[in-house]
Amino acid sequence: MKKAILFLLSIFCWNSVAQTYQLDPSFGDNGIMRLGFSNSQAFVASLQVDDRYFFITAYGDINSLMADGSNLHVFETGVFLKEIKRFGNSVFACGHTDYNGGNLVIAKTDLDGNPDPAFGTNGKKVIDLGGLERLFDIEMTSDGNLICGGNRYFENVASMITIKINASTGEIMPNTDSTQFRSYLYIGSGLGFTSSGFLQPYNGNYLLMGTSGGLAIIAIDENGIVNTAFGDNGYKLIPGIDYLKNLEMVGDKLYGNYEIGSGSLYTYRNLFCYDLATDQMVFNNDNGGDGVHSFKIYPEGIYTTAKAYLNPMATRKYILKRKNFDGTNDTSFNGTGSFMYDSPSVFSDSVDDYFQDEAQTVIKLENGDFFIGGYTRWHNGSTNFFGRTLIKITPQVLSVNSQTKSQVSLSPNPFQDKLSVTSDAAINDITVYDLSGRIILKPRFKSGKQITIDVSEIKQKGIYLMELATKDGSFTKKIIKG
Repeated sequence: MKKAILFLLSIFCWNSVAQTYQLDPSFGDNGIMRLGFSNSQAFVASLQVDDRYFFITAYGDINSLMADGSNLHVFETGVFLKEIKRFGNSVFACGHTDYNGGNLVIAKTDLDGNPDPAFGTNGKKVIDLGGLERLFDIEMTSDGNLICGGNRYFENVASMITIKINASTGEIMPNTDSTQFRSYLYIGSGLGFTSSGFLQPYNGNYLLMGTSGGLAIIAIDENGIVNTAFGDNGYKLIPGIDYLKNLEMVGDKLYGNYEIGSGSLYTYRNLFCYDLATDQMVFNNDNGGDGVHSFKIYPEGIYTTAKAYLNPMATRKYILKRKNFDGTNDTSFNGTGSFMYDSPSVFSDSVDDYFQDEAQTVIKLENGDFFIGGYTRWHNGSTNFFGRTLIKITPQVLSVNSQTKSQVSLSPNPFQDKLSVTSDAAINDITVYDLSGRIILKPRFKSGKQITIDVSEIKQKGIYLMELATKDGSFTKKIIKG
């Protein structure tokens, strides 16, 4: 309530606004929650399930908690996890038993994070296919079971694989030819073992994807059979993408980030968008030099997490940025283009040689807050410590951006479904906020001095704040849903 009041007061004091963020003092220890230590990096993926938030770690913990940090559950699987997704009333995570591969692993919990005792052994199923295997992704098929994507190294041959799993018990569902899994080779791509087996639903099929010298895409049905109508006899290759880390699809557009460089300390990650409908790269960049560890797509843009550093041994910080859908950085985010966080050391200065932070995953809450999961790394001579660190940031009172001489009138106000806006300068952009600072609507319209926008998506009666951008600057008006 206090934040909402301050936000409203700011509108009557200032003509224009730029939303900024701070650590939420009501969460954890002044906005910071430590979820334990390990000898390796921490979070790899996150998931919102209704009013609960899941975070998985590379070394096998499935953490879930409420928005205020309460009701924390930890399911220690003891394996290496890669992905987590919700299907119906269950949450599934997948990975493998050893760092460089081993046996396949799938874990299952309910929506509160409790292991499902009927699935595998105490909520975890381990599958040995006789080679060196890893799972990277998981989807649900039309019959309510699972199709999993991964890779396999056997007798000096690397391939992508799919395997079908009973979603209730974790048992393998054999293919029609009685095989336990399907294997895919794509000679033209030089397919590697390290980052292969991502799955994305697409046009009634699944895209199975992996990289090494290019992004190889194979279209398959839910039984793992190649759809030869896609690409070149079921296959497609996108050059220049190597060591894939994450993938997400929106319509025909495939978004992903991948690692480049040489040596573990020197690699950094590019973000790309490829349009499958036109077979054209929309963008492919390094996020302003900070790289991209992970990303999440929301209606207003692409949020990216990373570490900020100028050289491998420099002090690094959490960085959260927002990118536009053309790949450019949204410099208006947080007023400076990014939110940065530098973790305090948990050891004495005499023990620390250096410490570094990396933001590894992000979730935007419905009220406009953000969870950012990552790690803080401390080094004291020969030993590394990785602290699993979850921070929560919340909008501050909106701050002055620029003054404007433009005059604006709105009608009708109170409004119902349409709102006419008249200005003496062309209106280029509009954003509607609620009184907590959460973005409610970003209407589409053709720039002009007289426009009418569709505000029918705003259902709840009450006061809202409309930010308008013109050549003279940006400013806000109070609007009322009648």
